[in-house]
Amino acid sequence: MTLDLVCQVVDNYGDIAVVWRLAQALVQDGPPDLRVRLLVDDWSSFRSLHPALDPDADRQELSCPGGMVTALRVSALERLTEDRALVADVLVEAFGAPTPAVWLDPHPPLILHLEYLTAEAWSEEYHLLPSFLPTPGVRRFFFVPGFRPRTGGLIFTDPAPDQGLAAPFRGTEDWLMTLFSYEHDFTRFWEDLADFLAEKRQTCRVLVFAGRSQKGALESWERVCRQARAGTDRITVVPQPFVDQDTYTALLAAGDFHVVRGEESWVQAVLSGKPFLWQAYLQPEGHQSVKVDAFLEVWRPRFEAERVEALGLFEAVSREFRALNQRQVNTDTQPGTENYRVFWENHELLERIGRSWAAELRKNAKLSRRMLDFLETLRL
Repeated sequence: MTLDLVCQVVDNYGDIAVVWRLAQALVQDGPPDLRVRLLVDDWSSFRSLHPALDPDADRQELSCPGGMVTALRVSALERLTEDRALVADVLVEAFGAPTPAVWLDPHPPLILHLEYLTAEAWSEEYHLLPSFLPTPGVRRFFFVPGFRPRTGGLIFTDPAPDQGLAAPFRGTEDWLMTLFSYEHDFTRFWEDLADFLAEKRQTCRVLVFAGRSQKGALESWERVCRQARAGTDRITVVPQPFVDQDTYTALLAAGDFHVVRGEESWVQAVLSGKPFLWQAYLQPEGHQSVKVDAFLEVWRPRFEAERVEALGLFEAVSREFRALNQRQVNTDTQPGTENYRVFWENHELLERIGRSWAAELRKNAKLSRRMLDFLETLRL
C-alpha cells in the first residue's frame, strides 16, 4: 500500500512538524509493504526539523525508526515522473492542504482530510464522516485528531532509546524549563521564578527558544533584571537556537516545566508527563479560549482520580491556562497576568497526574494506529 501525505507549511514549523511525525508513526506501525511519501512545499522549514534533508534535492529517502519515508518537493512534482506514475492508494490532505493538480491525475481512490487537533466535543461526531466528492470512484473521509475516545487520537512516535539528546542542555541547576510560545510578555514568569528560587534557595536554567516568543521573553527578562530583584542571580537564561524535532522532544522529557504552543509542542508536552502551560493558536473572536476550555474538560478527570486537594489544584491550573489565552492579538507588550508558581509548588502531584495520563494516551490513543485500523476496515 502506498500512502501520500500532503503538507502546506503555514506557520513556519507547526504544520510540517505534525505531518513529519505522522509519516514516521505510520512507518513505525504499518505493515512491511507500506510505502509513505511526504509532499512538502517548504523544504527549508522541513530541513530545520530534519537536518539530514538535502537542501538541493527534489526527492530524498529519509530513514526513521522502522523504515523509510520518501520526501518530495512540491515544486518539483512535474519532473518526478517515476513517482507520479505510482498512484497512491490513500492520500492524506493535512489541514486542508491542496493537493497539486499534477498529483490528482489519475485520482487516488481514497482521500483522508486530516483536521487540526482539538479537544472539543464535536470532534467525536465529525471524525470519520464521509465527505462527498464529484469524482467517480473516489471516497473521502474526515479524520479528526483529538483527546476524546471516539476521535483519531494523537500524532506521536513511540519513544526512541535514550540517546542523551537533552544532556548538553541540562546544567547543574535544580530546574530546567523551556519557553516556546507565541508573542508574549513574560514579566510575570521571571518575577515568579525569581521569588520562588530565592525562597527555595534553588537555581534554574531557562531555554528561550528561537521563534515568535523569544524577543518578548528576553526583553522582559532584561526589565526584571534591572529591578535588582532577589533571585534573578539564581536564573541562567539561554537564548536557544532552533533544534531538531528529536532533540526538542527529548528536552521536554528531561525538563521540569514548559511553556508550549500550537499543536506539535502541545502534544509532546502532554506525552512528556511534565507540568506545562499551553498557549493556543490565536483565533478570531477569542475562539482559542473555547479550545482551551475543551482541553481542560478532558483533563479534569485525571485530577478527580487523585485525592480531594487535586481538584483545587485543577481549578488553580485552569485559571492560568485561561489567563495566558485570554487575548485578542498576539503581542509581547501587554503584561501577562498568569501565576506560574502553582506549577512549581505542586510539581510532584502535577507530574504524577501527567505521567499517568501520558502512559494511557501512548497505549490507547495513537493516531497512526487508528488510521491504519480504519484503512483495514476499508480493505486497503
